[in-house]
Formats: sequence, C-alpha cells, structure tokens
Amino acid sequence: MFLKYIVIDQMKKTILLMLSALTLISCRQQNVKTENVRLRHDIERVLDSIMEMNKPSKVYELYIDKKDQYNSDILFYFGSTSLTEEDPQFQSGSFLQTELNDKIIKIYSGVEKYISSNNVKNLSEISAEINPDRNCWVIKDRNGKLKIYEVFHAYPFCPFPLNSFSPPDIQ
Repeated sequence: MFLKYIVIDQMKKTILLMLSALTLISCRQQNVKTENVRLRHDIERVLDSIMEMNKPSKVYELYIDKKDQYNSDILFYFGSTSLTEEDPQFQSGSFLQTELNDKIIKIYSGVEKYISSNNVKNLSEISAEINPDRNCWVIKDRNGKLKIYEVFHAYPFCPFPLNSFSPPDIQ
C-alpha cells in the first residue's frame, strides 16, 4: 500500500514537471508574422518616383505617424542599414510590409514599441551618428493632399525638419 502512494506521488511530480515545461515553452516569444499589404495608389506612385530617382538600397522603411483622422506624417527612408536598428522600441520588427519595384518596404506605425523583444538594447547604446548613405523623404498627407520633400535627416514619430532647412557646410 505504501509503495502505491510513492508511485502516485512520483507520477504527480512528473506530470507537474511536464506541465511546467510545456508552459515555459509555450510562453517563449513567438516569431512575429509580417503581413503583406497594398498602399494607397497615390502613396505608391510617390514612393515609386522617389525610388526611381535614387540608387537602389538594401533597406526600405516607411514610418506612418497618424496625427488625427485627416492628417498623417510619413517618413520614407532607404539606406544600407535600418534607420532605427539600434532603437529598442523598434526591436520587435515591422508587422506590415509592401512590395514595390521588387523591393520590400517595411512599414512601421508606432505600435512596435509596445511589443516585447528579448534583444532590447539600452538607450545609452544607441549611436547618434548620421550616416551619409541614408536618404529621408517626408510625405505629409493633409486631408488627402500630399506634400513631399527630401530632408537631410529625420527620425520616426518626431517633428520633421522644415523643408527649407539645409545643414551648413563646416570647413
């Protein structure tokens, strides 16, 4: 009889251990699925024109900052590396992307900072260096009317520099 209780107790421990292991495995961060989407026709035409005016790049990114129901600020970036590669709020990657001219454009909307990532870097590790290989274009959508201009440098979800600003030449 005593042996029967030992066997049942051992089985309980084994089952509890297996359930704990399964719980830990299922809680691991899952790969985020990226959804392919189609952009509005006028935005596609603008991006297509900008891409044709410039040399091909390795990385294409679109940052959409919706200001209110009628207005959005859009940053179209392309370069050799991601504009936000060291920023912890973008470490989870993009959830949306589109394809244009056989190039994948990753789309960011700001929700990325709320998604957990195990590879988050400390803010003090982020480099403020401006890479001359980076290209930034601003697309302001004001109630369906687009204003487009190139900027020396911009960062997603921050106020953009004025389109009349040009950096001074320092010698």
